[in-house]
Amino acid sequence: MSRGATAAACAALAAAVVALYWPALGFDFISLDDPVYVFDNPPVRAGLSWAGVHWAFTTFHASNWHPLTWLSLMLDATLFGPGARGFHGVNVALHAGNAVLLFLALRALRAAAWPALLVAALFAVHPLRVESVAWVTERKDVLSGLCWMLTLLAYARYVRRPGMGCYLAVALALLAGLLAKPMVVSLPLVLLLIDVWPLARWSGLGGAVSTRALLLEKLPLFAIAAAVSLLTVLAQRSQGAVATLSAVPLGLRVANALVAYLAYLGKSVWPVDLSVDYPHAAYLGAAATQRIMRAAWLSAPLLLAFTLAALALLRRAPYVAVGWGWYLVTLLPVIGLVQAGQQAMADRYAYLPLIGAYIVLAWALRDAVRWRPALRPLAIGIASLAVIACAIGARRQLTVWSDSVALLSHAVAVEPDSYFAHTNLAAVQVQLGHTDEAIAHYQAALAIYPTYPTALTGLGSIRFTQGDFAAAAELHRRALQADATSPVVFANLGGALIRLGDLPAAGEALEHAVALQPDYAMARANLGMLYLQEGRAADAALQLERAIALGPDTAARRKALGLAYARSDRWPQAAENFAAALQLQPDDPDAQRNFAVARDKAAALH
Repeated sequence: MSRGATAAACAALAAAVVALYWPALGFDFISLDDPVYVFDNPPVRAGLSWAGVHWAFTTFHASNWHPLTWLSLMLDATLFGPGARGFHGVNVALHAGNAVLLFLALRALRAAAWPALLVAALFAVHPLRVESVAWVTERKDVLSGLCWMLTLLAYARYVRRPGMGCYLAVALALLAGLLAKPMVVSLPLVLLLIDVWPLARWSGLGGAVSTRALLLEKLPLFAIAAAVSLLTVLAQRSQGAVATLSAVPLGLRVANALVAYLAYLGKSVWPVDLSVDYPHAAYLGAAATQRIMRAAWLSAPLLLAFTLAALALLRRAPYVAVGWGWYLVTLLPVIGLVQAGQQAMADRYAYLPLIGAYIVLAWALRDAVRWRPALRPLAIGIASLAVIACAIGARRQLTVWSDSVALLSHAVAVEPDSYFAHTNLAAVQVQLGHTDEAIAHYQAALAIYPTYPTALTGLGSIRFTQGDFAAAAELHRRALQADATSPVVFANLGGALIRLGDLPAAGEALEHAVALQPDYAMARANLGMLYLQEGRAADAALQLERAIALGPDTAARRKALGLAYARSDRWPQAAENFAAALQLQPDDPDAQRNFAVARDKAAALH
């Protein structure tokens, strides 16, 4: 392929992605994880700074250690402000760049042009990419994908020009990918596969480099991957994100992994009924567990047959073994053997692994044409129809991500047993003021998973707003029986106990919430108000000051802080906070009276 044709192919790939995902620039943030990652995350909202850099490299926020992702989101906040448009735009641009770089990397690795273009096109427009591109939180997918492609390009250069400088470029690109998303841990193994094909370096197939030499060459890369993997495990365990063997037994993890390997392939061939959540059988009861175990007994021999067939074709069609191996090893970190979260699988996990499947398809079509040239029109037709069908499916799937209600309603329709989707849809309905719909979804979630803490405490919060504080406290206690590590549940329980008049128990719950999450503003605000009731004005002021600093700044918190200062005879500060409360809620008569008193007292001091 000439330079001009290569440039045209790259331009077409980028244009296809931008045209396909352009509507995403009009989408808002969604309620799933976007608050945690962006708009309720003060370090990200503050934009890029030295303090932010320090936070990014030292935090285990969101149960992960991916500092490059945090820095990327901070940069977006600096460049584009708090709105979602800029964040979405960067995701789309990164995915477009990844499609182009994938094509260029395959070419640099000595792969044939037209099959490489088909692989890149399928990667660019397949519906399974939508979750990674349209979800701002999944910046880690598209950013780590960029680093993955750059690693492949750096490795191709290293193979052409071996030397410390080129090798260092490979190592740095790999490290950047790991700092964006630890799933890149499998990349050194993929480089070994690439040594087999298309680089043909491996001596086992006539290349010039022995197995031992290839392994030794990758040892520093494996060491880097191992170090970041350790940090990731520590991050997930520190936040309680890794399921215990009692919650998800090893046998069930293996069964789910076997079924998921085939399920991803199935969705790549027939990408319909895609969902933001596929619930794990471990949380759905005995019947679901039995179904997954039966399915695993069917999946295991099929996976074994595919693997044996790929190995049998190693000499005649090495791309089959390499593509299949790429798929297997890149999915391994997220296949569920180490269960992080409560999902059985996720569309976003297929962002890089399915490139291996596309390689098998593209080069199989190429070999078919070489074997029977008359099949060329048919092969071109199949490839063209596949790309067009994928683009149509992706655009349809993109509409699902237009807002939280559309996304979660679709998830409930596709996966009726998704207690996670029911619960999150209920939370959105609460924000919209649709209390009856919210209660129905919380109850649906609890019918599926009776001890789901998030649904229990969500329903408890509704009972609190309805004035049924005893029912609220009972639901929050049930949530704590299932998960005693949630600061949100402790804070909610504390609020209910305050209304029931049990101030000692409320204080204990709120102090526990603050200990679990020191930057939890609501818990600190409630604790400050409790201390105010107990006559501990100085302690109340400390908690309320911290809550206001963490945000949001509300009239209720300003009024309470004004009272805490007033009871400590700190009248200027009291007047200042009552004035701030009136700015937020001008028609509050209590704040008006308190401001007048505090202003007069402060004036008398002078």
